[in-house]
Amino acid sequence: MNSACRKRRSRLVVEGPLARYFEPYAEYLANQGYSQVSYWRKTFLINEFSRWLSREGISVDEITTAHEEAFLRDRARRRCLKGGDRIALSNVTGWLQEQGFTGCKAPASAEMSGAERVLQEYSSYLHVDRGLAPATIENYAGYVRHFLTDISGEAELRLASMHASQIADYIRRNAPQDRTFASAKHIVTALRSFFRFARYRDYIHTDLAAAVPSVAGWSMASIPRAMPADCVRRLLDESKTWCSPAGLRDRAILLLLARLGLRAREIVCLELGDIDWPEGCLSVHGKGRQERPLPLPHDVGQAIAAYLEHGRPKSICRRVRTAL
Repeated sequence: MNSACRKRRSRLVVEGPLARYFEPYAEYLANQGYSQVSYWRKTFLINEFSRWLSREGISVDEITTAHEEAFLRDRARRRCLKGGDRIALSNVTGWLQEQGFTGCKAPASAEMSGAERVLQEYSSYLHVDRGLAPATIENYAGYVRHFLTDISGEAELRLASMHASQIADYIRRNAPQDRTFASAKHIVTALRSFFRFARYRDYIHTDLAAAVPSVAGWSMASIPRAMPADCVRRLLDESKTWCSPAGLRDRAILLLLARLGLRAREIVCLELGDIDWPEGCLSVHGKGRQERPLPLPHDVGQAIAAYLEHGRPKSICRRVRTAL
């Protein structure tokens, strides 16, 4: 129970054929640093899918993409589908295949569809060549899977014959529908990444990544991406009075964000061994498995030390930030 998204797991009782796989998958989600909200959204969806499989009499080794679509249609009749439900569902079935659980092994290469083979290669490329985090790979692969299914349908996938008008038509039909600008932008980013991979592997011979249209966005149309500098200063000054364990933790996080510009995931993954107190520096594990040293400012080090000494609960976990 060292991560925030591992709290109160007993509230969810999973029933059906996926019940035996829930704990390992929940542990996987927690290790990826998902927030409490994302964790519960994903695990609740698994629970509903497992119950649906039980009602339909479908075992784990029989699950196909057709079953996923049937479940989502059934769920849509009872409640409003959320934008990430389709991807979250395909992620859990893909995870079961990758883990090779009994009855959940990935189908043999000869039995896999052309789209699935390409997606498997693409996921491997993102992991090995690009060094992306598992959660990012899942999201990219989910967007690309939906695109390939939409483009090819039941026919065999033919990437070499794909043209720019198909891509533009897909973006026009899918990006604006009930999506925020950020969500639509993720689709565009994933497709550009995929087409760069496809050209790199000679699946296509034209630069289709350049043919992916941009999604229109307007300045100040949503919440600002960053706080004004004076607000940041006021917040940091106010945080000096926070004395509770949560307050000490939050002040250390705020200073890591404001003074060193770390990403949220870089803070989540920061471990005790990454801090070199005598040298006054710390090692940050960033995108692409890159590790970079950064100086440890006095106020940041002081805030981390105060949290470790007076706020952090006892734990065998080596991560600096733990659940309170």
